[in-house]
Amino acid sequence: MSRYDGALDAYRKALAAGSNAFQRAHLHALCGAAEDAAHRYPEALAQCDLAEQALGPASDPPEPQWFSLWFDIQDVRMGVAYWRNDMDEHARLIERARPLVEAHGSAEQRANFFFGIAQLLMRRDRYLVAEKTLELVRAGYAAAQQAGPTSLWWAGFIVGFTLVWHGDLDEATAILRETLREAERRGEANVRSRCLTYLMAAGRRRRDADGVREAIPSVIERAREASLPEYEAMAIANRAWVAWRSGEEEKAATDAQAALDMWEKLPVRYFYDWMALWPLVAMALASQRIEQAAQYARRMLPPPQQLLQEPVRTMVENAVHAWDAGRPTETEELLRQAVQAAGDLGYL
Repeated sequence: MSRYDGALDAYRKALAAGSNAFQRAHLHALCGAAEDAAHRYPEALAQCDLAEQALGPASDPPEPQWFSLWFDIQDVRMGVAYWRNDMDEHARLIERARPLVEAHGSAEQRANFFFGIAQLLMRRDRYLVAEKTLELVRAGYAAAQQAGPTSLWWAGFIVGFTLVWHGDLDEATAILRETLREAERRGEANVRSRCLTYLMAAGRRRRDADGVREAIPSVIERAREASLPEYEAMAIANRAWVAWRSGEEEKAATDAQAALDMWEKLPVRYFYDWMALWPLVAMALASQRIEQAAQYARRMLPPPQQLLQEPVRTMVENAVHAWDAGRPTETEELLRQAVQAAGDLGYL
């Protein structure tokens, strides 16, 4: 049983014990958030429906307690849309919430609203973070600072995560370490796991093999503690990269495939397959397995995979097209160029 199932049991017992409408709405929203975190999206949305039924319609103007609970429900719905990569629904939810947040939102609600928009933009741009997205995240962080310490631990992670994919690795590392210290002080397993994971990702982008090697055991341990298998898989993918850089090709291949298999078992497609695929491409090329190298490269291209930075993306696309057109020599040359450029950009 995951940690989320334990929380759900507690919420259901509280619901069964009887409560008023606001309490029922709150407990159903908490159930929805737990189901979302466990990647059980139909169940999460069903709990959101129950929460809205318990809450009932707003008065004019809405009571602060009503609006707070209503916004929490929309926040869960946005989380589900994010994970399902349902950008139309995510955008609809943002526009549904916008007038109420602008008129009645607290600092904490404004922060979460900014983060919700930023997450939609990150999905749209496939995690090549644009300046507009970073501006929204910084605005959300500023609002979280106004809201006080209880909001900052999650806001700090969002900022650090965004900075990693914007390429601001030093600033990302500083804020993720600060947020990690607060998560450890609070005993907050979810945020602790997330911070450790993206500190490792920042090390990968720096090509800091020793730092990544040192981080991996803690990332795996904390991901299991927080019931976040996607992060355990990310650690294993980075273990493959470390093994490849150390010349341990058999271990690298085993770990890379294990990470891909773990991500494949998730209810939604994950976005960072390149972490496992680049070592496989490099090893296939080194042993003249050009077809296999091209097929590994192909898997980095479709949505929702993170967009590769240029010039790597064009090199990989051209290599795949060359293979499909029956030009293996050109494919090999393009992939060799891509592997070199991938190293320069911190993928390998």
